[in-house]
Amino acid sequence: MRFIPIRDDVIYPVKKTLRSICYDICLNTSKPLDEYKDIAIDLKPYSGKEKYLILPTGLKMEVSNDENVHVKIYARSSTYMKYGFILANGTGIIDSDYTHEIGVLALFYEHDFVRIDDRGVYTILFGKKEYIIRHGSRIAQIEICQNIEYASVGGVVIENVYREGGFGSTGHQ
Repeated sequence: MRFIPIRDDVIYPVKKTLRSICYDICLNTSKPLDEYKDIAIDLKPYSGKEKYLILPTGLKMEVSNDENVHVKIYARSSTYMKYGFILANGTGIIDSDYTHEIGVLALFYEHDFVRIDDRGVYTILFGKKEYIIRHGSRIAQIEICQNIEYASVGGVVIENVYREGGFGSTGHQ
């Protein structure tokens, strides 16, 4: 398995200590926002005063057919304190056949607004506290996991042989 940069100036996932289980991944906003075609980064209403957006990493995964792995995305322990968001889906799962840009689905609670300037700097205002998320900010962590396949799982149906589409492409139900 390997990570492939899809833009210049990408920061690769890195383990910070010898005993780290996860790799830190960073925000990648090395180009103007209108050049991000593969990932949605516009603010969208979630419910009430919450907002979410997909933070770009500038990375794709490439997994060979003989590798039986998936990736889990977790919040870093300091993510909310430093940047004012949590992962909207708790733990993100990236299947080995996902071929689009890896994005971090961020949920912002009760914020007055989120502003993204033309340099890709995210500014989040929460009351009087301002959070800044810049290119290279460590926004989440990923764990590369071995798949466990079971010979028989009753009642399980595989609907598609091949993935078609990007973020959230396996269904909306």
